[in-house]
Amino acid sequence: MEARPVFIEPLIVSTIQPRLPYYSREEEQITDLSAVSNTGSTDAIRSIHSVMGTNFSLSVADLHIQGGSSGDHQVLLDGTPVYNPVSLGRLTGAFSPYALKKITVHKAGFGVEAGSQLSGIIDISQDLAVASDPSLTLQADPLNLNARANVASELPGGAELKTMVAARGNIWQWYRKPSLQSTLQQWDRLDPLLIENLLENSSVASNFRALSHHSDINFYDLHLRSQLKHNELHTTELSLYQGKNYLQTKLLSHNDNQESNVPDFMYTQDGYDWLNTVGSLRHDWLISPRLNASFRASFSRHRSVHHFAMANSDQLTSSPESIEEAGRELENLVISQAHTGDRNKLSETTFKTQFDYSLHRHHALSFGLETSFTNYSFSLSDPFYYSTAIDNRLLLIDGFIEDNISLGYYTKLVAGSRFTFAPESQSFFAEPRLSFQFDRPQTGIGYLAGKISGGLYRQFINQFDLTSVGPSAIVPSNRFWLPSDFSTAIPKAYHFASELLVEPSEHTTLRWEGYYKWQPTTLNLDYHALLNNPQSASDQYSSQQDFVTSGKSYSYGSGLSISRFIESWEMEAMISYQISTGQTADSKSL
Repeated sequence: MEARPVFIEPLIVSTIQPRLPYYSREEEQITDLSAVSNTGSTDAIRSIHSVMGTNFSLSVADLHIQGGSSGDHQVLLDGTPVYNPVSLGRLTGAFSPYALKKITVHKAGFGVEAGSQLSGIIDISQDLAVASDPSLTLQADPLNLNARANVASELPGGAELKTMVAARGNIWQWYRKPSLQSTLQQWDRLDPLLIENLLENSSVASNFRALSHHSDINFYDLHLRSQLKHNELHTTELSLYQGKNYLQTKLLSHNDNQESNVPDFMYTQDGYDWLNTVGSLRHDWLISPRLNASFRASFSRHRSVHHFAMANSDQLTSSPESIEEAGRELENLVISQAHTGDRNKLSETTFKTQFDYSLHRHHALSFGLETSFTNYSFSLSDPFYYSTAIDNRLLLIDGFIEDNISLGYYTKLVAGSRFTFAPESQSFFAEPRLSFQFDRPQTGIGYLAGKISGGLYRQFINQFDLTSVGPSAIVPSNRFWLPSDFSTAIPKAYHFASELLVEPSEHTTLRWEGYYKWQPTTLNLDYHALLNNPQSASDQYSSQQDFVTSGKSYSYGSGLSISRFIESWEMEAMISYQISTGQTADSKSL
């Protein structure tokens, strides 16, 4: 026998696979979760950058899928939504890389089982214990401390129990990484245009210089996944996660140009605080050789608060004798001011049942029913935006059906649709979807597989980014989520996607993908309305149609990647190129 290396840990298990007649659906799976964030620590979510059609915003963990905005996709943890899944003011992802097993990215043309979302879905799976002996792993880097424990055992009656517990916490209170501290100091500077606007002073001569800067960082992530295998037919899984994020900056600045008609000292605070808690309980049951059932109950809780405050030396009753005294007096003045801030709460509970039935050797049916209850609130209470207070609830009943049809040994057709009913508004929505794939194992250019897919996609919980008006804001926008109250249109998108896989040889793979998305309905914030001056102090917006506008957009793009496994070097080399174009039409008030 001739020994040769085997490449057993691929970075990506991509969409089209040379498997006949079936293959994994419109998804790419990432198993290497060792990408490094801008903070220098390992960030699992950034591993998605290796997937064609995805990219991150500069310096932050905002992800975009195939021309979509950061709010057009949804992040799931073991099938449960996680809202605002970032840490450190959106500099890094909100999950410990030591707790995760893989990330599945559903892109344009994904199937009905994945869900409803305008651009795509990112489904993150937590890991499980694999060894029978208990184990403990500890890891530290200049920003985080990570820990993971595994326990696996056999129970009486032949049942098996596997449990993974992981935690991640920052060490900022003990060690402040110089490069990160320098980055925060460089970002935390007074914006001269915002200062002149907030002070109602049109002078362009103001020149504020930072005198002192303080950053308070605190975040942690707790993970748990446990699986109880009763027997070969019954499996029960429990998944839990909690992520806490807190970031506050304090900045004292001095006006070096004494001739300008502006205060000598300016003190600003900017703070972000959010908490995510999610959990799910799932039971899988193989009822018969033809029928498999899955039952799941899950919950997701999100709470966020953004607060900024400012004060200047002209508001003091006395002149400070030193910089330290000026800082203390201005900080006390800020503390004594009325609290202002933006708040968002979202609580979602879901019950889902799914069945997979092999109707015939040419037909495999998947169908399910899902009921979700969502309570939410949102408020704006700062002196620059129009006061807004929304407190509402949403009940959605979702169903889907899909048929995998084998048209022969080399072709497959998948047809299905999602159906959503909103009882409170008596609204009904359908999302038909279709895909077709062919495989040719022997052609003049090697193995060849192609696929086209498309359909209608809607979105019922929408993300908005409200520009921060604080003159020293670390994060450029305040992010919040609002389920539809049906006073506005429901955003929707039409997808058309195509993919091609060519394997000229055993070690060479070429992949091409293209997509087109047309969004006849998008929702955007109406800043003209939000910046209006209320006629009285009691005026406030209480409906989404008061401050949300509609628009249209489209995007299209293409990508090509070539990978080659070099057997003599035990190495895989890959080169890829992708391009994406999009445009948003002028918004109009609803």
